[in-house]
Amino acid sequence: MNNVYKHSGRFTITGTIAAIVAGVAAGFPLAFIYAWGVIRIPEVKLACIATIAYGLTLGVVPGFAAKWGKVRNAQVAALLAMCTAAGSIYWSWAFWVQNVFHTFAQKELSGLGLMQQPHTLWRLMKLINQVGTWGMSSGPATKGTELWVIWAFESATVLGAAALAAFAVIRVQPFCEVCQLWCSATEKLCLLPVSDIGQTKLLLEQHDLSFLQKLGPGNTKVSHLKAEVHSCPNCRDLNTLTLQQMFVQPRKFGSPAVKVVNLASKLMISRQEADAFRNTAENLKQLSKSAHA
Repeated sequence: MNNVYKHSGRFTITGTIAAIVAGVAAGFPLAFIYAWGVIRIPEVKLACIATIAYGLTLGVVPGFAAKWGKVRNAQVAALLAMCTAAGSIYWSWAFWVQNVFHTFAQKELSGLGLMQQPHTLWRLMKLINQVGTWGMSSGPATKGTELWVIWAFESATVLGAAALAAFAVIRVQPFCEVCQLWCSATEKLCLLPVSDIGQTKLLLEQHDLSFLQKLGPGNTKVSHLKAEVHSCPNCRDLNTLTLQQMFVQPRKFGSPAVKVVNLASKLMISRQEADAFRNTAENLKQLSKSAHA
């Protein structure tokens, strides 16, 4: 689709330094918490969730720091997050080895000391790999090649989650290069779903947004159209429209299944079109208030 907003790709020294400092500041305590908690989680599924959460947090923190520093390059933010996440993984290994020896061998080691002796840390990791850790209290221990694969997959998951999280943080909002400001979501709407997705995409390519005024208010509990406009808070000259068709399918048990179809992602619209969208939103709010009166 033409006229879709894209970041300039620029980044600043301030944003780069801020991302690194924030990543290190968050990565060290998270490494300690993760290394402490992962030993105490008995179920593999919960351990996987903890690993993913660990990685996402390692990406979100430097991502927001980079955003504060006006980094408009999602790839650079992702790379910075991966670098600080790699440091956090190393620290978590040191804390984890300390906890393993304390829990299973009743020997006290210093995690901080191991961080300063990578050769010693590596030697202890190989020793643990030969003996195994999982299943020491019940069932056979996981060790050898299988354990190396698990460790490698764990590290790759953390790095990948960190990169994706930082990437997403930068990509969420447009940036006004003129005013040097991030655009805010000035209006969000929940509308009735469109009946013809193909026709809707064609109207969007033609910048014909009149169909939005004909749609009534939707309900998030059923299928609906999610609309969002971002605008520069200063000049109001940069405006983008994002539309998503949300197909909600109820289930007998648990939360309903939601399928998302992107109709437009940051489609650049004029100030007049943005104002018309806001007028539509205001009219729907008044209509909703009248209906509940």
